[in-house]
Amino acid sequence: AATLRIVSAMAERFGSHPQVIGWQLDNEYARLCYCDRCRTLFQDYLEEKYGSLETLNQHWTTAYWSQTYSAWEQIPIPIGRHHPGLMLEWSRFVTKSYRRFQQIQLDALRPHLPDHVWVTHNFMGWCDAFDHYELEEDLDQATWDWYEPTGHHDYLTSGGKHDLTRGFKQRNFWLMETQAGNVNWAGVNTTLNRGEARAMAWHAVAHGADAVLYWQWRSALGGQEQYHGTLVDQSGQPRPFFEEAAQVGDEFARISDLLAGSEIEARVAILNDYDSRWSLDWSRQHQDFDYVNHLLHYYKPLAARNIPVDIISADETLDKKYRLVIAPGLVILSPERAHQL
Repeated sequence: AATLRIVSAMAERFGSHPQVIGWQLDNEYARLCYCDRCRTLFQDYLEEKYGSLETLNQHWTTAYWSQTYSAWEQIPIPIGRHHPGLMLEWSRFVTKSYRRFQQIQLDALRPHLPDHVWVTHNFMGWCDAFDHYELEEDLDQATWDWYEPTGHHDYLTSGGKHDLTRGFKQRNFWLMETQAGNVNWAGVNTTLNRGEARAMAWHAVAHGADAVLYWQWRSALGGQEQYHGTLVDQSGQPRPFFEEAAQVGDEFARISDLLAGSEIEARVAILNDYDSRWSLDWSRQHQDFDYVNHLLHYYKPLAARNIPVDIISADETLDKKYRLVIAPGLVILSPERAHQL
């Protein structure tokens, strides 16, 4: 209700403003709720999906470890490790909850927007709090926030985050936040080397970024991010990073006409699946296994050879444009996915 009031007020005030070209909903979805209301909604979701406790118990094999449920109210929210079927459905429920929350904002906002104004949300690379493909279905374009706490990026892995984000909508994306020199929340906060922000910006463009925005413009007088990197300080004077950001802006302005409308045409696809990632993370057969690192094991040799890659949903249509499709760790298979493969 509070979100609806805020978004409605902002939409009425700024929705038709001629200088507004796009709209970012909220900021970096990630938090979960474990209240009694959410538990009841989760139980309702399970009842609607499975229809009966008998069906749920059969699908989850709850007889093993004596976990059979005799009432919907008995089903908990999993905190920590729990039954794999319960944990998988909880993550799916979180995805649907965030999508409903996002739709509340979209419904309040869109009636006030001209047709050319787009709506997005700033996601966070490989964050696994929910299935990003579901939330992106209701948005107009994909964006993400790119930070390198150590001050140095590895193009063989950061390119994967760009390709992941581009794959959400199967088209170019924006960098909604990019590191303005340094962060203030890492174990070691090292600033970018001179020239690295420029390399990062062009690296992003080469992977389909249509815009590079920096967080943030001006340093706050206090609060949690008063020491976070910015372009100008509290008094409005340019900080050292300003000069390189201005150089990037100048280069973009001079070459934008050449790049406008360009798209990445990949002949290789890597399938990404949140269900499989969640499942493997909860039941690792080796303590060092990591789903993202496993996927990047296949991605890096391609990136090192400048071979473009689409990182796409495991449910995406695999048309004939791909010469190679890689499905690392795809352990959750529906009949539709099996048919596609």
